[in-house]
Amino acid sequence: MARKPEKISLTKIAAKLGVSVSAVSRVVNNRTGVSEDTRREVLKVLRRHNFKVKYPEQRARRIALVTEHALFSGYVATLIAGVFSYCRDVGLVVNIIVYEKHNSESLLSILRDQQCSGVILPSPIWLMSQLPELSASGLPVMLINRVADDEMRGVGSLIFDYYSGARMATEHLLSMKHRNICCYQLSSPHDCNNIQKNSTMQGYLDAMAGAEITVPEYYYNQGFLSMDELHLQLGNRVFKTIHIARPEISAFIFPDDDIASGAICAAVQCGLKVPEDISIISLSGYFAGRFCNPPLTAISHHIDEAGRLAAEAIDVFLKSNGKTQLPKRMLQVSMEIRDSSGINSNTNL
Repeated sequence: MARKPEKISLTKIAAKLGVSVSAVSRVVNNRTGVSEDTRREVLKVLRRHNFKVKYPEQRARRIALVTEHALFSGYVATLIAGVFSYCRDVGLVVNIIVYEKHNSESLLSILRDQQCSGVILPSPIWLMSQLPELSASGLPVMLINRVADDEMRGVGSLIFDYYSGARMATEHLLSMKHRNICCYQLSSPHDCNNIQKNSTMQGYLDAMAGAEITVPEYYYNQGFLSMDELHLQLGNRVFKTIHIARPEISAFIFPDDDIASGAICAAVQCGLKVPEDISIISLSGYFAGRFCNPPLTAISHHIDEAGRLAAEAIDVFLKSNGKTQLPKRMLQVSMEIRDSSGINSNTNL
């Protein structure tokens, strides 16, 4: 006869691990007051036995969405909307946490204090150094446009196909007779293992090489360090700086709609017409670019859908008691040609 599965209780778990029943209860109810080592051991037993409480939870489970500065771009705001849309339907609560680089308290400590059961990190840069601790904690973590080392368990990722997007944008501009094409990317001292930036650069460079064009490094490696500036303001400033230094550039590719919109404003302020004099493309298109003047040509990202998928992945993980693996997916992109890109008027071709 098949052996009946062993019935497990908080008392049995406590006795098995040599800890107090209250410590096990704190882990079960996601409360503070227990060490991370004890929490990990209790979670292993809970997941092994697929333990679920038989009483109503005292509060809804919380998912944290952690940003690294309070200046939300339209990109992050759209992602947040997607997370909320999923969590609202399934009864999860979303905590928005702004975790700046000078914060002396560990992110894990803050997550524990706020009783969060999972965390979503949109494009984390300086938070990547804390990923090993988060991975070891047992909390499910979903990264947006970053990847974790393979040995980190409990970490999933959703990455847009920036290589294909950058290549499509560059090839579109090349078909419009542009040859001096600038591909601007955000830079930071913390920008290690940035698959978004690296993939974008490779797609751009491969497209230019396919057209047999040698690209000066300053067309794609400007080195503007800016993580604490509104993206609209950043795009305005960057366009003016590059245009003054490199007036031969006839087309720009920017990271997102906000930066590209700021650049369109700067072009007009410089007495240029878009797209007659300058073509501008966004690499991360969402709703904002459709309402620019002129509307932005963009590589379309369904960022709200990425937010929903990240929240759903954590929800499924929690409901399965950690038995479901978090996904690692590449999300497809498409190109929407609008009015901000056009034929290079300075070519004789």
